Amino acid sequence: MPCRLALGVLLVAALAGPAAAQADTGATLYVDQGNPNCSNTGAGAAAQPFCTISAAAAKTAAGTTVVVSAGTYNEEVKPPTSGASGSPVTYTVAPGGSVVVTGAPPGSAGKPAFYINNRSWITIRGFTITTGDKGIYVVGSANITITDNHVTGCAHQGIQLNGSTVSRVEDNTVDDDASGVWLNATTQTSISGNAISSMTAIGIELYGLANDNTLSANIIHDTYRAIRSEYSTDNLIVNNAISNPAGSPPGNATGYAIQLYLDDYFPPVSCSGQTCPPPPPDPPTLGTRILANSIAQSAPAPAVDIAQSTKTTLANNIIDVVNPQGGVAIRVDSTSTAGTSLDYDLLNALAGKLVLWNGSSYAWLEKFTLAAGQEAHGTQGPAGFADPGSDNLSLSPGSPAVDSAFSGTLNALAGLFVLPAADAFGGARVDDAATPNTGAGTISYADRGAYEMHNPGFEANTAGWNTSGSSPGVTLSQVAGGHAGSSAALLTNTGTTAATCGLNDSPNIVHTTTAGTYTGTLWVRSDNPGATLNLRLREWVGNTSVGQATTVATLSSEWQLVTAQYTAVDPGASTLDFSAYVLKASPGTCFYADDASVTVG
Repeated sequence: MPCRLALGVLLVAALAGPAAAQADTGATLYVDQGNPNCSNTGAGAAAQPFCTISAAAAKTAAGTTVVVSAGTYNEEVKPPTSGASGSPVTYTVAPGGSVVVTGAPPGSAGKPAFYINNRSWITIRGFTITTGDKGIYVVGSANITITDNHVTGCAHQGIQLNGSTVSRVEDNTVDDDASGVWLNATTQTSISGNAISSMTAIGIELYGLANDNTLSANIIHDTYRAIRSEYSTDNLIVNNAISNPAGSPPGNATGYAIQLYLDDYFPPVSCSGQTCPPPPPDPPTLGTRILANSIAQSAPAPAVDIAQSTKTTLANNIIDVVNPQGGVAIRVDSTSTAGTSLDYDLLNALAGKLVLWNGSSYAWLEKFTLAAGQEAHGTQGPAGFADPGSDNLSLSPGSPAVDSAFSGTLNALAGLFVLPAADAFGGARVDDAATPNTGAGTISYADRGAYEMHNPGFEANTAGWNTSGSSPGVTLSQVAGGHAGSSAALLTNTGTTAATCGLNDSPNIVHTTTAGTYTGTLWVRSDNPGATLNLRLREWVGNTSVGQATTVATLSSEWQLVTAQYTAVDPGASTLDFSAYVLKASPGTCFYADDASVTVG
């Protein structure tokens, strides 16, 4: 495990970099080491770019954008100037380019690719980073945005923020590092939408007064410990999907999904050879909140482990321990029961104990509730994940998590928490017409866990679908009847001329791809046989399409199954769009659709 840094770094209250030199606010500087005209002494124009990123960094001011063209840059970039609110200094990759930053020349000691020290309002976007040290290292800084990067193969932390505040680590792919994202004495920071996998130590670590941060909508798998919080508090862990399949890195036997250790507890003694942090200036108010996460746990260790940590709230989580040799969904030790609240969780342990509480074990939720007064609205049973073996923790029809979440105020510790209006995919809550609403609060039909069940059979009206890509005048509606169930979707051309009629998933059924071949299926028919329907799976990285597969079928008046297959080319960094469309459809009915499906493997 990488060495932890000293904890005496003060959080930043106000930051200002040195005065900028030789740059105009809002300027764009270009870097292209492959351009024969590149020069580190020029102006960084497109016709004569800089040869190195560091040369461009030296000329930045608030509002400057540094655009880097394809290539491998063996350098450590140390931004010398800060941006300003509304005018950050942005380091980004040229459209269509692949830029690798290694942190140091080959053969030299490893250094971070980007080292941001005492700066503010800086954005790092779109780079591939691999180093013999930390990938991106931020110290004593504020308002730093790290987004859309691929951080891989780093000897220490992929991304670390130390003594920093009010920053964003979002939509990155972080894999094959020692640890993924590490916040040390860092506050008010969002770690969101990242795909984190194959860490030998920890996926996301909160350490030493890393308080008041939000970890949301991250996908973490094949990692020894997915999320660990130590000597920290008041953090929100919400809408994350965590799977720990068999065969993950060494140490799998203790591979917790979420572990809290000494949260809300700051003893003035030596801690495992490290100096413990001082007590926080103000007493903790909210505690750690673990809400609406989806966990498929294969390791025999507890999926959620709470040790020497009080004031913890768990609710609306799905925790399914699928190890046939045993395991535990939740463990709360004897020092952590005070102030800890568990409710509305869906729990399952295939062959182990459901809960370890205050030294006692419970295989049945009813007995645990009677003994501990916890999980009064909890449910015991299989999660109903679509394909946990392939890290797909979306819900299948019939899951007890569907339409059963709590969306109101949990308790005083949770601080007026309301279930997010959107799930981890960014989709709205969907009322599944085939499932009774057993939830409570402001939305009685929200689902537990990170993901709302998609609406594959259009039983919940047209939620999860739209007509993106269609011609004006094309409408989408729910109609009675279908291939299965009581409803189907109808695409109609309400215009007077031929139009493109398209059905599109919104949000994408596959929010973040994994390695493998995807199979998309859709049942279709038409009142006007003979039209050609296209079923398409298209892979996107940001706003760039990187591949697609399309199957063509001739519509008839009878239901038929159309299938398309596609192998992801950039797994972990991309999303997969599912759509069906007819070009030049005549006015009137375009086609009916039902029972959509996307699987991988």
